[in-house]
Amino acid sequence: MKKQFFSFLLIISFVCGAAAQETRVAEKFEEFGELECEGLRGRLDNFLVHLRNTPTAEGFVIVYEGKYSRPIYDRQGNLKYKDYLPAVGEAKYRTKVMSNHFKLRRFPADRISIIDGGFRENFTVEFWIVPAGAKPPAASPTLDKVKYRKGKPARIICET
Repeated sequence: MKKQFFSFLLIISFVCGAAAQETRVAEKFEEFGELECEGLRGRLDNFLVHLRNTPTAEGFVIVYEGKYSRPIYDRQGNLKYKDYLPAVGEAKYRTKVMSNHFKLRRFPADRISIIDGGFRENFTVEFWIVPAGAKPPAASPTLDKVKYRKGKPARIICET
């Protein structure tokens, strides 16, 4: 009887342990496109707060190059959005802005990985939370290449 009970407990602990392992998966925290400075800062800070509250997790930022929209006003004062093609190096510049923000907030660099995700129709950023022992997220580009415009990357002007 003791042997059967012990075997039963062993099987239950194995099943529970296996189920706990399966729940450790990367979770997409947020996804967004082009943002103005304050919106970007808010998203970055929200991501850092969540990572600080889960000290064993690692953060992944996947950046996809693509066109983006910016608000403009026409001659009548109506707000419209205009699409822009990215310049060569635009996504790299934006990852640098994010990385600098993480440094400014004194967040440990070894807990966040920034990944070049390739190309999508529109510029996209994904934030992922990866618990310890979970498989990191894979990039999911939707295009093989994008068309670039001439010129330098559009700047994100933020006062520090």
